[in-house]
Amino acid sequence: MIITAASPLQDVFTLVPSAEIRALREESPSNLATLCYKAVERLAQAADSSCRTHQDHVQVLNSVRLLTRIIPYIFEDPDWRAFFWSAIPEPGQGQGQAHPAAPGEQPSGGSMPLAQVKHCYRQRND
Repeated sequence: MIITAASPLQDVFTLVPSAEIRALREESPSNLATLCYKAVERLAQAADSSCRTHQDHVQVLNSVRLLTRIIPYIFEDPDWRAFFWSAIPEPGQGQGQAHPAAPGEQPSGGSMPLAQVKHCYRQRND
């Protein structure tokens, strides 16, 4: 996966072309939501473990690079603008959804990835 292997920023831009991000947003919004959720989840995991290993550093860098690549395309669509403040589904809720609600889906639970970012910030300031 792109998050676990060392990848320069340019590789992320090459491997994830804008046309594919837009197609994913339009044709498979739940997959795009899951991709974002998993990238933010990796950041939260690294914050919880204090990002001690080289592999943690690589995962953090690649997660940030991936989010940097896809977030502008998320905000192109007005329906997606509230995504980062949408709810995280409870475990076992819905049809096995493991991601926050994409536009048009029913959200539940806490806010994502805003909740994850707040969690990381609290971990650093405790």
